[in-house]
Amino acid sequence: MLDVGAEANAAPDTRPPAPPPRPRSRWSTVAKVLILVLVYAALAAAGDTRAASGSDAGGKVATVRTMAENGALDPDVGYWAEQADPDGDLHPLTKTDRIGDRWVQVTTLPMAFLAVPLWQIGGPAALLALPMAGAVAAALGARAIARRLGARTGWPAFWMVGAASPIGFYALDFWEHAPAVGLALVAIALVMGDQLRPGRAVLAGLSGGLAAALRPEIAIYLVVLALASVLVADRRSVLRRQVPGAVVVAVVAGATLGANQVLERIVLGGGVQTARVGSQVDRAGGDLVDRARDAVVTTFGVLASAQPTALAIGALLVAGLVAVASGVRNGDRRGTALGGALVGIGYAMRAATGLGFVPGTLPAAPMGVVALHRQRDGRARVLLIAATASLPLVWLFQWTGSLVPQWGGRYTLLTGALLVVLATVELEQRGWRSAGARAFVGLSVAVAAFGLLWHIQRTNEISATIEAIESAPADVVIVSTLDHLGREAGAWYGDHRWLTAATPTDLELAATVLVDLDVDRFDLVVAEAGDGPFNPPPGMGGYELVGRRPVGVGFASGWAVLTYQAQP
Repeated sequence: MLDVGAEANAAPDTRPPAPPPRPRSRWSTVAKVLILVLVYAALAAAGDTRAASGSDAGGKVATVRTMAENGALDPDVGYWAEQADPDGDLHPLTKTDRIGDRWVQVTTLPMAFLAVPLWQIGGPAALLALPMAGAVAAALGARAIARRLGARTGWPAFWMVGAASPIGFYALDFWEHAPAVGLALVAIALVMGDQLRPGRAVLAGLSGGLAAALRPEIAIYLVVLALASVLVADRRSVLRRQVPGAVVVAVVAGATLGANQVLERIVLGGGVQTARVGSQVDRAGGDLVDRARDAVVTTFGVLASAQPTALAIGALLVAGLVAVASGVRNGDRRGTALGGALVGIGYAMRAATGLGFVPGTLPAAPMGVVALHRQRDGRARVLLIAATASLPLVWLFQWTGSLVPQWGGRYTLLTGALLVVLATVELEQRGWRSAGARAFVGLSVAVAAFGLLWHIQRTNEISATIEAIESAPADVVIVSTLDHLGREAGAWYGDHRWLTAATPTDLELAATVLVDLDVDRFDLVVAEAGDGPFNPPPGMGGYELVGRRPVGVGFASGWAVLTYQAQP
């Protein structure tokens, strides 16, 4: 599919020929993969595997735990207060869908099904085998693509994508992002280069289809990639060599997506992923101002904020990265110095605020900026078009809001990965010993380390906070005024009965539900308990306040538990 007549489309290349590739060693490859896995395992062990960087992953963990403990492949997380709250307004796992008589939190079934035996073997820590495997696949796919583009060994792409890009961050979360990007990169590697034989085409279709089933935005990238291949290609070469294989890829990918829909309908009686995608399609024409803001956040955001000033700082930082890359390429010392100053100021401002999220794709994968120029090789141009031209469509259909608390643009991770691969090939051709190459490698490693340290800190602090909340007696109900806290506690789901009441109206409903269910005592989790909106504590009809204790750790400091007892 990507045999695009690179020689016919390429500009004359005056650079010296690259030295011949070294002989490949299977054992060397295995050793490098094991090293990457050990790095992931060490980072996971330094954090707390019961928590994640975001609450979405916690909801998936809650589902897997429920399925494993029930001994059935049914993703129904249940709802203990369903009788008094049939609409699920207070469900402990926010954004839980009611499908028939089930309460469903997951968005894709294959990953949840694969995770159940892992939970039974090793609990939440074992679940990370899936995202780690996806991240390794991404690294190997990146290496294969780099070799197709002329890299000597492809190992720089392997390490930069697997360990020094947002993919490494998501290897530590039970989320579909790393596996989806890994499968997509493998699919792209399979269709590049030589004639697309049937076996390779089938594998590419399976990989691409499963990637799109895990993360629907991947489908946008694959479609744009196919269109770019046609636009850049030598038409006769494509018609003669690639069309039959491309048809096989498309058919197999479509069949894989269809099989996933059939699975959802068999298990749930409806298509969860189809409903979510349909909802986004319906909303695509609206909220354009919010979508434009989110597009800036997920592309340029370096500070964990969507305020205009913060977004401007991110845009200037990325402009600085572009200036440095251009200056290094063209020998412009003044442009390089000016760009370096902007980059230094931007990252210094981020570091000064302490550990936290870098929500933008380019600030979280700075090496990728090197690829943002006209590529000489036809295949590289196709990948650059796919990485950049897909973005407006992703922005148009992605969920809006809540995109600041994320790392590196979780909907645009494939853009970052493809740009990093292209950049590694470019920098290898120019020489890894150059000051520019060393600067971009060092910067990428530093940003990745910043994110991984944040992941370690965040998961430890979330777990310590949840443990403090869960230390209540077993019969006590926990009511959280923090919308996503119940999902953050996914690994503890079922240890206590929880409700989520994030608004005053929800608190009133919670009091009614608790009375209806004859709950004698409950703990209310609040933020800013000292001088904030819960001082004085809220009145809860039928209950009186009998205790108060702090529970927040680290970034959650200021959180407290207010204990209420039923009035006689």
